[in-house]
Amino acid sequence: MVLRITRDVGSGRRVRLLIEGRLDAAFTPLVLGEALALLERDGALDVDLSGVALVDRAGVEALRDLDRAGATIRGCSEPVASILEHEGIGVVRGAAATNGS
Repeated sequence: MVLRITRDVGSGRRVRLLIEGRLDAAFTPLVLGEALALLERDGALDVDLSGVALVDRAGVEALRDLDRAGATIRGCSEPVASILEHEGIGVVRGAAATNGS
């Protein structure tokens, strides 16, 4: 499956990066680079994983880096959220981020 990254940027609102597909070693550098650039530029970022079906070890490490950098990770499926929490990565459970939240 191809990875899809969508950015929502609203005036005065948090930036949301919606990831869809597989967050694996092939796509992790692209996602990490985009997310870190947005965090540096805007200071806040919601990483919405509601469209992610699989996260491999490289994806987990990238999400750990984003969590440590201050991004909010949300919208995960239960299996993905469980893996990330087991790895000590903060996850906001519940509904995916919206541009106004």
